[in-house]
Amino acid sequence: QPSSAKVTIREKVSKRFPVGVEFFNRNKMPDGYSVGEPTVKPDAVTITGAKELIDEIVFVKAIVDLDGATETLTREARVRVYDRRGNELDIEPEPSSVEVTVPVKSPSKTVPVQVRTTGELPDGVHLVSITPEPDRVTIYGPKEVLNHIDKLEGLTVDLDDITDDATVELDAPLPDGAKSVNPDKIKVHIDVEKDVTQTWKDVPI
Repeated sequence: QPSSAKVTIREKVSKRFPVGVEFFNRNKMPDGYSVGEPTVKPDAVTITGAKELIDEIVFVKAIVDLDGATETLTREARVRVYDRRGNELDIEPEPSSVEVTVPVKSPSKTVPVQVRTTGELPDGVHLVSITPEPDRVTIYGPKEVLNHIDKLEGLTVDLDDITDDATVELDAPLPDGAKSVNPDKIKVHIDVEKDVTQTWKDVPI
């Protein structure tokens, strides 16, 4: 009792959905750090179920925790399915998790390049100019480190063997506590002139 039952057979469908990324604890990243555009592999999942249920799906997201993030991170994240009211649906997508890579951008500061010299030019040669290329670089690192940097120091050119115009390539020094310098190579153009002696004869004084 009862001797019969009503059975509803629903159409079963499969549909591909792009996977978005939602960040959790973004406000707990260190001061000055920010995130770039994330990449998701695979970037879409397949969901199979009753057509009425599939039609309710509005968002498919992977959630990434950013608490304390200071560098690019890669996480395996579970895929969550939501309806238009923001309710999570009990549906298992295929695959059920994806790999999310989130670029984390460090605070930065652009400063001038300072070049010092050692040694002396040979007799008969004098220095016209020393020009770094580029003359400014961008330094990445924590804000408390950048606050104490107003120029890139540590580049030194030895003049002992310079007899003509020359260009040398130097590694950009990394200031204490900084993460990186861009660009990491500096070309230094050294312009010199040779002393010239000229004699005039029969010139009235």
